[in-house]
Amino acid sequence: MARRRDAIVERFDDRGGGDAVEIQWKRKDGSPIWVDVHGRVVRDGVAPYFQGFIYDLTSRKQLESQFRQAQKMEAVGRLAGGVAHDFNKPAHGDRELHRLCAE
Repeated sequence: MARRRDAIVERFDDRGGGDAVEIQWKRKDGSPIWVDVHGRVVRDGVAPYFQGFIYDLTSRKQLESQFRQAQKMEAVGRLAGGVAHDFNKPAHGDRELHRLCAE
């Protein structure tokens, strides 16, 4: 636990404090959780300590992932639509040519 605290203190000490960092932690049950850590290092005693706020970003990260997946699906749909259009367009032109020749 002290090693973890020291890593967080060092991370914010290097930044000068007041910054936010997104970190992936684990819950007690072992499931991953994304957090946004805002804080600063306080040195007013024997050991430096961390003072700040931690926000759960897990649901936001899941929504971002779903959004990226939807964008990928949209791109595939546009590509498929373009390919289908390219296949249908020459066939339509052939039909018109046959119609004109038949007249």
